[in-house]
Amino acid sequence: RFMELGYDGFMISDHNSYKGCKAWDAIKNDPKYRNFTVIRGIEYDTKDAGHFLVIMPDHLHLKILQVRGMPVDLLIHIVHTFGGILGPAHPFGNRSSSAMFFK
Repeated sequence: RFMELGYDGFMISDHNSYKGCKAWDAIKNDPKYRNFTVIRGIEYDTKDAGHFLVIMPDHLHLKILQVRGMPVDLLIHIVHTFGGILGPAHPFGNRSSSAMFFK
């Protein structure tokens, strides 16, 4: 359906898990999706800076990213050490999950 609308890819993320990718994993080898790109991510719930989207290299699934609540400094260190990238999930969202409302 997304391809019919002109999209050639998207990102899938779930809170503190890769479970949101299960549906994609079931169909990703279908030849009709050969030119469709899906980026896997995790929306990580930090202890002190709200929610962050984390994208790691495709072959790497760190179990520590499934344990919510680490400080953002540690999250940044782990993600960068293993070649990933991250950024605020919804910077101006709810106070409880927005990086812009934390010190």
